[in-house]
Amino acid sequence: MTHVLTTSPSALQHAVSATVEALFGVCNEISPSDAQFDLAGAVGISGATTATVIVRVDDLISRRYASEMFGQSESEVTPTDIADALLELTNVLGGAAKTALDGECVLTLPWIVPVDERSTSEVESEAGHDNVVAYEIYGGTLSVSIVSERAS
Repeated sequence: MTHVLTTSPSALQHAVSATVEALFGVCNEISPSDAQFDLAGAVGISGATTATVIVRVDDLISRRYASEMFGQSESEVTPTDIADALLELTNVLGGAAKTALDGECVLTLPWIVPVDERSTSEVESEAGHDNVVAYEIYGGTLSVSIVSERAS
């Protein structure tokens, strides 16, 4: 039986903040409505809860994370390096976000998704849930959201 998504933004923030800090060092939580994004990755959750975790980043964070992950300068990373790093980041943060959910759940493989030009809060509200936390890191922005699957 699939449960309705019952987590809250505070539970999501608690679940992912330690991981974000471990990956990036000092980071400041910001209002999701203040964030702008260039790239996004998603990972599905299935089991007791069915949902999607979406990780959005701006170009600054995606380049910096890829350069750190592959030991290259930011100018050396390729679009493929950036995509690979985003998929890994999505998987790691998706796993952290999953801990905010009740019951046994598993993650799917992550995938790249188009960045919607609407605000983050508009996208999540239309998708059925507005669970999102955002951070300022390196002067760039990153957000993690859990979007519930709509009942058919």
